[in-house]
Amino acid sequence: RSSDLEEHLLAAHPDIPYRTVVRYPFYYDNFLDAMKATKQEDGSFLMPIPLGSDQLMHAIAVGDGGPCVAALFEKPADNNEKTIGISGGHDRIADYAAVLSKHVGKKFIPNTMTWQEYRKLPFPVADDIGAMFGFFSTEHFQRDVALTKKLNPNVQSFEEFVLANLDKFREAYA
Repeated sequence: RSSDLEEHLLAAHPDIPYRTVVRYPFYYDNFLDAMKATKQEDGSFLMPIPLGSDQLMHAIAVGDGGPCVAALFEKPADNNEKTIGISGGHDRIADYAAVLSKHVGKKFIPNTMTWQEYRKLPFPVADDIGAMFGFFSTEHFQRDVALTKKLNPNVQSFEEFVLANLDKFREAYA
């Protein structure tokens, strides 16, 4: 577990002069591959994210996290022994679906499956993915969009990411 690694880093290595934990959220990029929506018989696409309809999900583009970490390295003393959660934005699954529908030109539907149900699906990593979304739905999953934007003023919203990668999305969901 990531939390075990964090505890080990902070407790077992007091000799490391600067220790900062950076927690990443879900990646927007996952909608193009690992968590790609599934085409339904009617031509619509079912979003694979097993969270409740009102649950917010933090996310960021893969390429936007590195500049955040680089900014933290520039001031190590200011961030020593802190845990920083980065995020490009937080929206409901229905909002992610609406952005994709608007720009890709296909109908995207939020999944109504819970993370507990997802864990029971018959494929090898279903339990792990379900557990991850279960963690996303807890109060422990804290991310800071405002701080992320300070660290990387060019961090993209989901809509900006979709527009910047529109050809990839249209190809993935042809």
